[in-house]
Amino acid sequence: MADGPFPALVQACEKYVNDHYSQARRWSPGYSDCSSFVGKGMKDLGQNPGGSTTLTYLASSKWYKISEGEAGAGDIAVNSAHMVLVTGNGSAIGQQNSRSNVRRGSVSELMSGTGPYIFKRYRGGSNITFAGYGTAQQAGISNIPESMIHTLEWLTDTTNWLRIGMVLAGTVLIYITIVGIGKNVGGGLLGQTAQKAGKNLTRKVTRRG
Repeated sequence: MADGPFPALVQACEKYVNDHYSQARRWSPGYSDCSSFVGKGMKDLGQNPGGSTTLTYLASSKWYKISEGEAGAGDIAVNSAHMVLVTGNGSAIGQQNSRSNVRRGSVSELMSGTGPYIFKRYRGGSNITFAGYGTAQQAGISNIPESMIHTLEWLTDTTNWLRIGMVLAGTVLIYITIVGIGKNVGGGLLGQTAQKAGKNLTRKVTRRG
């Protein structure tokens, strides 16, 4: 693998090597997941990450696909389930999971078990230098409000849509059940009332006869 065009990103992400893994608190100080680990470094460089989940990194036009042979420091290896930051010479660093947190190793080792992956490079990364910013606010990034980023990452999380589908399906089933019970009970009461009315009418007619 080549040395890579974006070593500043590796430097920026080094500040987050002690982060603990968390998806719920992924942008909070001391926490990250695989995509926000890279995203925090990008923000510290004053850059729009171009992605907030692995899916948006895959789809982002800010990151273009390269070959494994071209990959070097500052590039990413990514698929729909996981991503790591390439540090050069076949090595990488990334937030892995709640058991191991941030780890260093070979790209193949850190991406193992996640499925096929591709390499991508950030457009213009070679022109960016690391100035030692501590936070995204110090870097002055304001292209996309944080709340919008959180909303986009929530919308691109398929787990959230699965939950919504389950809630809607459950609501429909409850509605159908309630309506069905209502019809059965209502029908039963109406039927009983009609039977009583018929019997009373029969008695009156018999008496008059």
